[in-house]
Amino acid sequence: MIEALLIVSPLLKFLTADHDIDGWDDVAVQWLLAIVFIAVFTSVGVTALKWWIKAYFGRGIIKKITWSHRGAWAFVTLGFVITALFCSAFWAFGRDLRTIVGYRGLMVGMALSGVVHLGIAAAFYRLFNWLRELF
Repeated sequence: MIEALLIVSPLLKFLTADHDIDGWDDVAVQWLLAIVFIAVFTSVGVTALKWWIKAYFGRGIIKKITWSHRGAWAFVTLGFVITALFCSAFWAFGRDLRTIVGYRGLMVGMALSGVVHLGIAAAFYRLFNWLRELF
C-alpha cells in the first residue's frame, strides 16, 4: 500500500491544496477514489439510459437507430454535467474535503473525473459499436 501511495503521491499532492494538515494523504486518497467512483457510476448510468432509449424506441419499423453526432455528444456532455454535480456535492458535504482539498482540488477533481468519464464512455461506445455516432 505504501509503495502504491508513493507512486500516486504527485497526483495526490496535485489534488489537494493544504499539505500541512495531518492526514491530508488519507483525505486525498478518499477524494481520488470518489472521483473514480463517480466517473464510473455516471458513465454506466448514462450508457444504460442511452441503451434503454435506443432499445425502447428501436422497436417497430426502425430496427437500428443511429443517432446524430449532436445527440451522441449531448449524452457525453450530460455525463460531464452529472459528474461535475456529483463531485461538487461530495466535496460540499465533507468538511475535510473543503479544508484540505480546497477549491483548486475541486476543479482538478472535476476535470479528472470528466476525463475518466470520457475514457469510459469511449470504451462503452466501442463496446456497443456506437462509434459511428460520434464521428
